[in-house]
Amino acid sequence: MTPAAAHAVKDQASGNWYVRNVTHTKAANLRLINTHSLAEVFINSDGVPTLGEGNADCRTQTIGSRSGLSCKMVNYTLQTNGLSNTSIHIFRRSPTRR
Repeated sequence: MTPAAAHAVKDQASGNWYVRNVTHTKAANLRLINTHSLAEVFINSDGVPTLGEGNADCRTQTIGSRSGLSCKMVNYTLQTNGLSNTSIHIFRRSPTRR
């Protein structure tokens, strides 16, 4: 359907609509804090990175078949209200016909 021919569901003449009121509660606040890290990295002629001296926030790392450098760029604080975010609620359908 082209944008010009599109219609909002609420404007359709017939069909089934499912209405449910949902309340959301903010469960956490994540704050990212810049570490102002500076890393000296040398790339050799083969494209292999090497860390300079004194890089406490960087390390070599391999993920799957890819290897490279991993550097810590931020710290974080996480404040939660204690609610669990591990469950998913499935809302039952209650159709509204038009």
